[in-house]
Amino acid sequence: AGGTGVSTGGADAAPTAASVAAAIAARSLATAGVTGAAATATATQATMDEDTVARVWEARAQFLRYQSLLDDAAVSDGDPDGGFSPTEVNEEVAERLLDALLTDVARELSEACDEATHIVLQQEFSGGGGGASG
Repeated sequence: AGGTGVSTGGADAAPTAASVAAAIAARSLATAGVTGAAATATATQATMDEDTVARVWEARAQFLRYQSLLDDAAVSDGDPDGGFSPTEVNEEVAERLLDALLTDVARELSEACDEATHIVLQQEFSGGGGGASG
C-alpha cells in the first residue's frame, strides 16, 4: 500500500476536521509570522466548527479594514480627497520644531534677563556704603 504514510481513511476521502483545524492553525501562525519549531511548539489543539472559524476570519478582516481606515485618516489629516502630501508633512514638522525651539529660546532669554535685572537691583539698592562719601 505505498504512499505518503498519512492515512486519510480512503484515497478520495474528504479532509477531516482535524486536518482542516491543522491547516487553519498553520495559516494563522504563518500570518502571525511564527514558523519552524516555534510554530510546532506554539500550536494548540482546539475544536471549532467551520462557521466559527469563518466568523473569526471575517471579524479579523473587518478589524484590519477599520484599522486601515483609521491609519489613512491619520495620515491624510482630514483631507477629503485622502491625498498624502510629503511636502505638507515636512512643513508641519518643521513648523512644530521651530515653534518648540522659539519657545525654549524665549524662556531662556526671559530667565537670563530676570537674573541680570535681579543682580543689578541688588547692587544698586544694597546697603553698605561701598560708594564715595562726600
